[in-house]
Amino acid sequence: IRSGRETGVYRGHDDSVSIVCLLPGELGFVSSGYDGTVRIWDSLPPGIKIRHESEGSVYAVATDRSGRFVAAWQIGAAMINVFDLKNGSVSQPITGTVTHLAMNRDGTVLAGSAPIDALYKSVEGECGTHFWNPANGKELRFIAGLAGPLLFAPDGQSILGVQARLVVKDKILFPDGEIERRQIMVCDTKTGETQIVLS
Repeated sequence: IRSGRETGVYRGHDDSVSIVCLLPGELGFVSSGYDGTVRIWDSLPPGIKIRHESEGSVYAVATDRSGRFVAAWQIGAAMINVFDLKNGSVSQPITGTVTHLAMNRDGTVLAGSAPIDALYKSVEGECGTHFWNPANGKELRFIAGLAGPLLFAPDGQSILGVQARLVVKDKILFPDGEIERRQIMVCDTKTGETQIVLS
């Protein structure tokens, strides 16, 4: 970073790379792309540690602070795979469509926000954020109206995101309403209650 010089090239993806996520310390990094693969790389020496084929392009990736868990969402398959780098396993896929992923520091909670356009659909598809246990895929809770990008507080007790809501301002131009994303929400991850709204 200081010199701006290239120190290494990592080759392997067969199509465009969509996301790169650094792992803590010197554990390496995660990359995903439109070739439908998730790759966990060793930084020194350069090389692939884990290569996972998915059923569609990978759109979102998240990891915990220890670098043990890596979660990745595939668009085509509409599911999230969670990789346990400690034992090299992949958990049972979590079914769902998300646009953003975030994981708390100790890797006990994975959050994924549903697409904003879900606001136009039924109550079952209400826009919000789902919380899962990344180790077993069990859903823990759902916070309606909380959209991504998402960021956990250092203690994992709160999560920050965008408040998404459907408003009707012009019934002629937008009969179904418009999606408003003007406020930041801070929510309690255990109760789902809104703690702060910043306009």
